[in-house]
Amino acid sequence: MTTPEKRTAPKKTKINVKSAGDTAAADKRQSVSAAQPARTDPGGEQPAGLEELERQAEQHYDKYLRACADLENYRKRAERERLDYLKYANEALIKELLIVSDNLCRALEHADTEANAASLQEGVEMTLKGLMDVLARFGVKEVEAYGCAFDPTVHEAVSVQESDQADNNMVTDVAQKGYLLHDRLLRPAMVVVNRRPEGGDDTS
Repeated sequence: MTTPEKRTAPKKTKINVKSAGDTAAADKRQSVSAAQPARTDPGGEQPAGLEELERQAEQHYDKYLRACADLENYRKRAERERLDYLKYANEALIKELLIVSDNLCRALEHADTEANAASLQEGVEMTLKGLMDVLARFGVKEVEAYGCAFDPTVHEAVSVQESDQADNNMVTDVAQKGYLLHDRLLRPAMVVVNRRPEGGDDTS
């Protein structure tokens, strides 16, 4: 009697089936990895783009340093020119005043005797006129005071006198002349101001 043969079942082959989602994720990682630049070895050469950026940065820094130096030189030059201007601003005026000084010296040279008193007075008057002409050319003019109403913006009262011959607050005498430089007051006129006696006829 023969024994029936055992049939062996075929071996199952293990198949690794990836899901569609896993495949897509792997493809995405691969594409991202390909898009990223390869990391350079710290001891190796740098990429050409980085070297160009460093070169441009050095150029810009050099331009910055040059601009700072130029600005500092300009500031020093402007300050030097300003000081020179202040130092020599009155050069033209002084040249004119030296002419007046020369005339005064000549007048004093001829004032050695009493006989020359008249000519000395005439010479001093001419010199004074020349001085005032020089000052007028540079914008200096005298403050009107005598016979004018007292103006505290250009007059300074040094005394008050009582008189019925002039109106109240009228300038009757000038102790020292005042002057304007263009529209700016150089110094006020020192004046005597009139005040009418009490009970007098006040026509002001």
